[in-house]
Amino acid sequence: QYFSAVKGSSMTQLQSPSMEKIPIIIDQRYHVPLEYSVETLTLALKDPSKALFKAIVRPLARQIDLDILGLATQVPANAGSYNTSIASFLTVLQAGQILTENGVPKNGRYFVMNPDASVNIQNSLKSLLLPSNRMDAILSDGSLGAKLDGNELIESNNILKFTASTALSGSTAVLGIGTTGIGGNSTIISGLATGLPLKAGETFTIAGVNAINIDNQQLTGRLQQFVVLNTKVAAASAVTINFAPAIVTVGSYTNCDSLPVSGAAVTFASTASAVAMAQNLIFTKEAFALATVPVKPLSGAAYSETLSYKGIGITMTADADVPNMGDLVR
Repeated sequence: QYFSAVKGSSMTQLQSPSMEKIPIIIDQRYHVPLEYSVETLTLALKDPSKALFKAIVRPLARQIDLDILGLATQVPANAGSYNTSIASFLTVLQAGQILTENGVPKNGRYFVMNPDASVNIQNSLKSLLLPSNRMDAILSDGSLGAKLDGNELIESNNILKFTASTALSGSTAVLGIGTTGIGGNSTIISGLATGLPLKAGETFTIAGVNAINIDNQQLTGRLQQFVVLNTKVAAASAVTINFAPAIVTVGSYTNCDSLPVSGAAVTFASTASAVAMAQNLIFTKEAFALATVPVKPLSGAAYSETLSYKGIGITMTADADVPNMGDLVR
């Protein structure tokens, strides 16, 4: 919720508190199908569930991690160069600068990177004047768990890669703009390669549309960055896209100084290159939401139980596989 401070003693420009609602659709379900033979159960430990629990949960946790990191295609802001891997901690600082300019708190930031970025950042930190115990952890153990510049650095092998759209070719221009407001916007972009897709996740700027810090309502000195939300195929070199964030030019949620004009130049961060680039992420915990609901145990199964831990539920259901003398577990 954002409000604007009004100068003076008179009650003018009244603002009504309102909570923006984001609809959440529970549309993902994963399971690990297992089959125990009598021989396996006989040779297993006294409590086979403990021996197998980590192996069973690991692919579920990995899939959740992949789904969350996949939300990078909905993030409009980016730092660094598309065709260049992160070479030093400078890129992390530049990403943090963009967050700060957009009113994101300094505390509680996380930077999740792939192994390639982790190696380059560790190497670049050798020249910094860090306490010896911090450098020992970084250089001998490869540990990046400590915070640097307020960011908790985390290495992940699940960072997804993004390949630029083949529809990008030469100069582009915005022809028109959709309705303004919080939660969505659309525009027509021309100058694309006909019959080829413009992919969700492409980020771009529009000439003359400058970013405003939503917190203090001051210009950041940058063009506002946007992200394409839905993949569209260009017809006759033009396509209508949905993008985020919405362009808001009035009120407490103002994030741009003006609407784009017809014919304004559009510049994409990527090019029509086949290079797949890692989508490393820097964010606060408020940026994404993991919504889960417990699955109702099956009443007709020999065993079915749902256990929850910190809001995440896991249901185990088992029944006999009589023809094969085993147990089926989901």
